[in-house]
Amino acid sequence: MKLEFSVLALASIVSLVSRPSEATMVWSATSTISSVEVLNDGSFFIQLTAGVGATCTQANAIYVQAGQATMTAAGVTAQLASAEAALIAGRSVSILYDNSTAYCYGGYFLLK
Repeated sequence: MKLEFSVLALASIVSLVSRPSEATMVWSATSTISSVEVLNDGSFFIQLTAGVGATCTQANAIYVQAGQATMTAAGVTAQLASAEAALIAGRSVSILYDNSTAYCYGGYFLLK
């Protein structure tokens, strides 16, 4: 019994240690977009006026790139159009982003 418990405990510890880190998706605070910076590979940064956690490399910036935070190439295109529309219209947004990395990869986009 004691040996069986020890083996199970050891297996649990090994499982936790060997598991890759998982994304932690959180919503930004409702904010407006101050700029959109499009990069040469089609990815882009959304610069918010506030509301993004301190773990991000650029203050209040969310990076949107295909292959990150469940984002597809079609999703990047759609989110870029939404971000530009929100910027032009001065509308508020909330963005679901991965705060487990310094790039704070963007996922879902809510235009308010």
